[in-house]
Amino acid sequence: MNDDLHARCRRDLDDLPNSDPANGLNCLLVDWLADPEWVETARQIPPCDRRQLLAELGASLFDRDLGGYAAHVRDCTQTLDYVWPAADREELLRRHCQFLLAGLSDNLSYLDPAETQMALDEVEVHGVDYLREAQRAGRGVLFLSVHQSHPAFGFKHRQFAGLPISGVANLQHSPSDSLSMLLLGVSDRVRLLPISSAAVRQMLACLRGGESVAIYADYLYPQSGAATSCLFGRSVTISSSAVAIAVRTGAAVIPVAVARRWPIDAGGVDVRLFAPLSLADLEPRHDATLPRAAIRFGVAIEGLIRCYPAQWRLWGTLENRWAEARERKVALLS
Repeated sequence: MNDDLHARCRRDLDDLPNSDPANGLNCLLVDWLADPEWVETARQIPPCDRRQLLAELGASLFDRDLGGYAAHVRDCTQTLDYVWPAADREELLRRHCQFLLAGLSDNLSYLDPAETQMALDEVEVHGVDYLREAQRAGRGVLFLSVHQSHPAFGFKHRQFAGLPISGVANLQHSPSDSLSMLLLGVSDRVRLLPISSAAVRQMLACLRGGESVAIYADYLYPQSGAATSCLFGRSVTISSSAVAIAVRTGAAVIPVAVARRWPIDAGGVDVRLFAPLSLADLEPRHDATLPRAAIRFGVAIEGLIRCYPAQWRLWGTLENRWAEARERKVALLS
């Protein structure tokens, strides 16, 4: 089975066209998970072996620049020398490719109850006292994530047992939407809300009732409102609804990172909760409050990425995100 999966993946990766490095690889990963034959073959392999096999293919993807993906993420990060020198950035991006493919194994694990328990046994939760403090205060919790590794490592863990969790998802996603992969195996634990004004009302009610909402504030759906924030020294846009909800409800905004440890073959997953964002000094009705809160969200997002940079999925979008923010600013001024 290992040879069958390796041969199939190697062939498909070799066939990646160079014409669309920004989307080609992500589309292929989604296609694999949507293909019953690929899934069945992969599920015959023990999770640790499957994860290692996929990680090796990820290294080959980077080393051989298949589909032009390695060149693409290098271009998108070439201005970050002040954070990671060239040699460090090269290693970071190679590991990123390994985690990108190895993460497919975890998607499959959360489709199988036995593998789910094995996956959760790998998890170490840090900073849970921040969550307990918010619960004791009767405050809702807004989990701010950049979705590193699979979110079920956190939300299905016993430390989160009994905590109602809602999350916003593009439930009308297209088959090529790579973010849909992160929904596999979580719908039985997380109540998924569509992107709509009705969902905003539900989120407000959840938080005011002391429940929790998980948001992926580092990604802006086309139909979402935008707020200007910052990422790696430049302007980006993030969800204005997420920022407004946090300010209006007074919920504890807790950044959370979910990340597989390096080296991949050693196993282990960190679920790390950080101190809540400081927003209490902001007056909800003041005109400057939302812009100031959005900047604080951006600083938290960048902090999460820097903690586990190789596991961040969106290095290939960085230049586009900066460009989109510039275009929105021009549009607003014109």
